Amino acid sequence: MIKKMLLFLGVSAMLAFPAYSATDEGVGCGVGAIVMDGKSGKNSHIVASIIDQVVGSFQLWGMTSGTLGCDTSKKIQPYGGGSASFIHKNQAQFLADVSRGEGEVLDNFVTLMKVEKQDQQKFKSTLKSNFSNIFNNPVKNSSEVMDSINQVLLTDSELGKYAI
Repeated sequence: MIKKMLLFLGVSAMLAFPAYSATDEGVGCGVGAIVMDGKSGKNSHIVASIIDQVVGSFQLWGMTSGTLGCDTSKKIQPYGGGSASFIHKNQAQFLADVSRGEGEVLDNFVTLMKVEKQDQQKFKSTLKSNFSNIFNNPVKNSSEVMDSINQVLLTDSELGKYAI
């Protein structure tokens, strides 16, 4: 019985690694996320994922009931939303590029956001002119920065189509 439990936990941990590496937001919603709320680090995310595996996935119930930290109002995006993950991985240079309205990382972000050629300069200058709105205090995580960028884009009739 103990061997089966250890095998189950080992397999659960292996299954948790892809889920952990896929997003900068961690395990998302569910019982594990609630139990491990406020904890950080790889081990905490793995434990949260294992808890979800052991007690059964209540994520479906959480999504339909709006509980357990599940938010279904945002678009489904692989790998932590792509753009938020990109911001997280390039945060210092992204911040510098947005403040100037130009730069390689900002150019890559524009490409990632699939901004059409004719809108790229306006997109960059809009981010630059709204720098304080996007990166206001307190310090934001990459998802909050992306949410702020979306809010800025939605205020512009031409750029609103790029909000995700």
